[in-house]
Amino acid sequence: MTLEQLQAELTSRRGFAARVEPPKGLRRFGAGVILVFVLFGGIGLAVQGRWEAWPSVLAWVAVGLVVLLAGLVRERLLLRSMHTAYRDRGWVASQVPIGLVRDDSGEGSSRLRRDTALTSGKVDDATMVVLVGGPDTPGANVRAGAQATRESLARLTPEAERDLCERLRTRVLYRDQDAAAFLPVPSGTRLTVQAGSSAFVLVIPAREGRRRGPGYHAIRVEHAAG
Repeated sequence: MTLEQLQAELTSRRGFAARVEPPKGLRRFGAGVILVFVLFGGIGLAVQGRWEAWPSVLAWVAVGLVVLLAGLVRERLLLRSMHTAYRDRGWVASQVPIGLVRDDSGEGSSRLRRDTALTSGKVDDATMVVLVGGPDTPGANVRAGAQATRESLARLTPEAERDLCERLRTRVLYRDQDAAAFLPVPSGTRLTVQAGSSAFVLVIPAREGRRRGPGYHAIRVEHAAG
């Protein structure tokens, strides 16, 4: 699927709902409630051989089902709102890794660092940092910028790399700032963490006058081409 085909599909509400992944926090919480209390009741039955705890377990399972259903309804409402915002001011963009990851393993705030898959060949399970193209930026230009960025990072000293990563983390990442001021990328390119696993991401900027950065939402796409 090409970028143009995906954009055309997302114009309809049905196509949008089939492709875009909404936040699933409430639904996952409900599923977690159900799982925990089913396990609790099963363990109690296996250890004590009694059924006394099951009415309480079933009551909590019912609560979990209510939360789960509420989460599903909330997702549908969110998708409608997101679709309206997409038609109004959003776009679909290529998202391309640049050789940096967000490392949350240390104490305090997260930091950016080079991907160990590039520096040592070891698989890195940290969150990938990506370039996201603007509304009129071709995917080929974003990929070229990502390649130029990887090459420039490889030439930096460790100290210069740490300094650049800190500036990117505090001044560009998650913010509505042009990454071209810090990296050899096309003007209008943004820096964020990878959303989903496809080559594309849905970008919905904040309404005019709000300070928060754009929203980046995963898109379900197989065999996509920029």
